[in-house]
Amino acid sequence: MQFNIKNIDLILEKDIIKKYRRQIIKWIQTKEFEENYSHFLYPPLLNPNNVDYCQISPEVSWELNLPLPPFYRFVYWGSHGCGNTAFGVFLAKYGGYNFYSTNENDGRKAYISLFKDMISKRHLLKKDKFGYLAIRNYVDGNEHEKFHFLIHSSSAINLVRDPISCLKHYIGMKRYYNKSIRRFNLTFNPKDIFKELVGYSCGNEIKKTPSLEAIESWIDFRYKCFHDGQLIQEMKNIKETIVIDMREIVGKNSFNTMQNIARYYKLKTKFYDDGTMQEKVAEYEGILPLTLYVHPSDIKDFYYDNNLKSIDGIDIFITTHYWLPFNGFVPYETQSRFEGVVFPEK
Repeated sequence: MQFNIKNIDLILEKDIIKKYRRQIIKWIQTKEFEENYSHFLYPPLLNPNNVDYCQISPEVSWELNLPLPPFYRFVYWGSHGCGNTAFGVFLAKYGGYNFYSTNENDGRKAYISLFKDMISKRHLLKKDKFGYLAIRNYVDGNEHEKFHFLIHSSSAINLVRDPISCLKHYIGMKRYYNKSIRRFNLTFNPKDIFKELVGYSCGNEIKKTPSLEAIESWIDFRYKCFHDGQLIQEMKNIKETIVIDMREIVGKNSFNTMQNIARYYKLKTKFYDDGTMQEKVAEYEGILPLTLYVHPSDIKDFYYDNNLKSIDGIDIFITTHYWLPFNGFVPYETQSRFEGVVFPEK
């Protein structure tokens, strides 16, 4: 199936793109369009190489079938539970900023959300910094095929893992349970805090312990799990995909794998193996980060009244070095870890 040029008059009547009518007609009559795009199901109605994405709205860009703004070096795609948190942390060490696939399940909304994120964060991509597009969720709502079609990239990385290990991860991964308890002071009993921090996903609820009842719901949850086949079928404009087994970014293999990726994509490789890539990045998943609010008046009420009424104290932010913000921003993939946490001001 391909674009029907006979329908161009109907397209040009859309109010949102009427102002581009002459440019569109001129472009689709060119040899470049005929040779490179006329066979596309969703061909760009303006030359994408000549578009200033900062001067066009995401809504118009969508109607014109323009690819997402070219502010990313490569696409990183696949299912959840394949080492994504660690891989994102490792890429940040090389200067990577993650444009994450959002939680929209509507193609147009997902496109607009990513477009806006890329435009607003493009100033971060200076010197040895780079952006990459992480398609971790499978959008299967309205216009999902068009959304995936408008992802253009010469190269991509697909991180994979055997399905049984994925299932074990989904069931046993520590999730955030009671987010209200994540900010506390010296009047709180630690035993009361920690028993409320961690839970485990089971369908649409969070339970206190892992449950095998969750297996069926995870297998059917194609939005986040086991959707690599669907993605590769719909992302038709990714020219090459490098498949990496999760075992290659675990333990002693991690540093060499990341150095090879850095050399392939011409990223900075100027640091030595300090051993941090051998650690388990998600070791404190579900527990950190936390905020300890400290005030002198709370000392006399130690383990007593569980209140946060005092003012003029200070917040002590407790986290792991892996989850520190990148250039002052918390990447989308780790934002959920900061819900319910008071972030310290500079």
